Amino acid sequence: MPIYINGIEQKEPIQKSETIIPIQEIKQEILFESNYQKEWQNSRVKFIIDKYGKWFFNKLNILELAPFNGAIGNYFHNLGARLTLIEGNKENCDYIRKNYPHLNLIKADLTKKEWDYGYFDIIINFGIFYHLPFNHKEFLDNCLTNCDLMFLETEVFDTDDKEEFYIKIESGPSQSIHGSAEIKSSLWIEDYIKKNGFYFKRFDDKKINAISHTYDWKEENSKCYKGAGNRRFYIIAKNLPKLCE
Repeated sequence: MPIYINGIEQKEPIQKSETIIPIQEIKQEILFESNYQKEWQNSRVKFIIDKYGKWFFNKLNILELAPFNGAIGNYFHNLGARLTLIEGNKENCDYIRKNYPHLNLIKADLTKKEWDYGYFDIIINFGIFYHLPFNHKEFLDNCLTNCDLMFLETEVFDTDDKEEFYIKIESGPSQSIHGSAEIKSSLWIEDYIKKNGFYFKRFDDKKINAISHTYDWKEENSKCYKGAGNRRFYIIAKNLPKLCE
């Protein structure tokens, strides 16, 4: 696979880890079952539940973006929340409609600049940002201006230059529906959130680690894309910074 920085193919490829070595993870409590990377889906949700408590989500209006199989959204539904799911992949939509017909599902392409889905108490923004090929600013703008609280989880490119990014070709039900993705750095994400006046906190916590998905790694400006090995987890709030703590 060719490697790019700023859309330019590198003649001398940047070193990339081809072998994913499972990390030493904390044994996770399983809150819900899932047919896709159950430990990882649970680790992120468990981290949130430990911070806020199950009661916090009762009767809240929650939007989950790119839910894949719907298991996370269904868990919050069972806590008493009102769920809306937006998914772009038809195969995934068919699965959710069959297995979770009680969830409000919208099939849509989230790379579009228009937003007509309404306002939400919480947006669960897991595993989609790094599958976007374009319109990253518009996507974040739409999310941040249409909720009070957002949980953002994403892969990032390890660089100290916020203008650098990594492009990869993708295919499959858990990947970009456009066939490619542009992966931003944590520096780019954090700078953009700050400039737009939102409160946030990044959690580099080993409690979220699961299988090869790593959140407590140190940035080294390696110019290296490690996929699941370089992930970040943010809690972002519009008006109440204490919600991020």
